[in-house]
Amino acid sequence: MAFGLRMGITLVNTLVTNNKWMASAQLIMSWCLFYIVWKWSPHAYAVVNYIRSGSYACIFFCATMLTFLQFLPNVDRSDPEAVYAYQQNITIGLWAGMGPAFLWGAVASWMRLSYFTVHVLRKFKEAPPGTRAKFIYRFRDPREVEIVARCCRKWVDEDTLDKESVELAEKVLRAGMSLLPKEPYMVILMSSFLIDVQGSYQSGYTVLQTAKKLRPNFLERFAIFAREQAHTQKASSGKTGQAADLVSYVEYMRNYRLALRAHTDALIAIKGFWKLLTRHDVSFASLANAVLQMDTTVLQAEKVYRQVLQRHVGSWRLMKMYARFLEVIKNDPWSASHWLAEGEELQAAEEEAKNNVFSDLDKVELEEGEGEDNEAIRKAKALRAQMEDVRAVVVINAKAIIQTVNQAACEIFGYAKNDM
Repeated sequence: MAFGLRMGITLVNTLVTNNKWMASAQLIMSWCLFYIVWKWSPHAYAVVNYIRSGSYACIFFCATMLTFLQFLPNVDRSDPEAVYAYQQNITIGLWAGMGPAFLWGAVASWMRLSYFTVHVLRKFKEAPPGTRAKFIYRFRDPREVEIVARCCRKWVDEDTLDKESVELAEKVLRAGMSLLPKEPYMVILMSSFLIDVQGSYQSGYTVLQTAKKLRPNFLERFAIFAREQAHTQKASSGKTGQAADLVSYVEYMRNYRLALRAHTDALIAIKGFWKLLTRHDVSFASLANAVLQMDTTVLQAEKVYRQVLQRHVGSWRLMKMYARFLEVIKNDPWSASHWLAEGEELQAAEEEAKNNVFSDLDKVELEEGEGEDNEAIRKAKALRAQMEDVRAVVVINAKAIIQTVNQAACEIFGYAKNDM
């Protein structure tokens, strides 16, 4: 709606030739624009809401002064000097009032957010366990729930949310779910919290499915579609770190290169520090800068690894690379051994799945009356025939890595199947 109002103000200013109609339309739309931004505080950071509310309040003030300038109330239009003096006073008042109008809008936005942060959140903090939501605070719109939950946000560091704040936000959202169970926006909001904050992908996806049954509007349907696509990509890359489609694959490779670059930068910084120590004329300032650079790159690499591993929880390549980072750079062999063992376990499971791709072919038995009609069985039978061929059969992937071989190939090369 805010975008439509901004577009409407632009179109009115461009297309409407009657100044009085233009001023009236801009006055109404600028007030609606300010009211929407003030009421719903759509931005995640409070400062941005203050600035936007102040800006739209300033626009509304300018539209008000334009309306007075066009209608000339209590002014004798037949007296040019009186009209000129009035226009001059309005212009001076316009320039003088823009700053106070901005401050008024910003303060109004601050007061509204402070009401949710102080008054509403205090009610949820002080409510005894088991208190029904309607006796704590009666939400009338899902966007109010979103604002209050957003006000709970408190960071321990750049990547970690405060545990008590997360629990308080969950309490607020569950209160919203109990008061507004038929609102699709509320269900989508709860699903996003479960997925993005708590990391409960399956629970969030299950909650998201209920939103489809609540007659969502166009924007809500698009939000559901985007969430489902993200869930599909997450599920497809969760076990092996490989993606089922091009988008997921590109994202995985981009994150992998990002982690590799951060790892390399940390190694280069450490190399520079030790190279500096080999000099006989090293200064304390250069040594301090080298230590600072080394610490900065190591912390940055640690941050990148945590972010990437959170997105690709089942990638054994990233796990093994992170284990190497912990062992060589962080000097933490115990944590490194944990990550290395987990990565090797996932790698072994993936290789076993590849090696056993034909393990079930011997179990294929064509049932009477349906053997020739089952395309999958016919293909399996053809593959089994190839694997039982007296000729050597070696199956490789796009990187020329052997995936499986038959017995004839093992006899020719003199290696066991697992060794191949």
